[in-house]
Amino acid sequence: SLEKIWYNGFTNCTNLETVILPSNLKTISKEAFKNCPKLSTITYKENESGKNKFPDSLTYIDVSAFENDTALTNIDLNKVQTIKVQAFRESGLTEIYLPDSLTHIEPRAFNMCNNLHKISGGKGIQDNLADSVTHNTIDPNYKHDGKDIFDVADYFGANESYTGYPLSPYHK
Repeated sequence: SLEKIWYNGFTNCTNLETVILPSNLKTISKEAFKNCPKLSTITYKENESGKNKFPDSLTYIDVSAFENDTALTNIDLNKVQTIKVQAFRESGLTEIYLPDSLTHIEPRAFNMCNNLHKISGGKGIQDNLADSVTHNTIDPNYKHDGKDIFDVADYFGANESYTGYPLSPYHK
């Protein structure tokens, strides 16, 4: 069975709306679903939640895998462990739950997700979340495990304090 969706596998499939992933999928490669502006549903056969959700077996999302997928507003990352740079760049995500299994998230993973207003979870992250959400507008009342935006930056190892809305070391 298919364990990996290869590089550019579905890039520029402008009419692709739904993807049903194999339940044993381990890797989504670089630019696999890049520029699929109508992609709004991602699921797998055994998913009974009715929500966008990756299979339990998926652990690795490569560079720009879902870049410019503007109809994709939410996804349950489930057991993902690694999210590479710009994996969800300029996607339509409005909120994201980072699973405890996630241990590596690269800078700009959610870069320019202009509708992203809520991030939760992520207790297993060992990297700097602040760098992964650059150029996003975050709700000024944003909380992560009960901490406000300033505490979140410290919690994830940022070495600067953030003011105002952007959660980014590049904006002060």
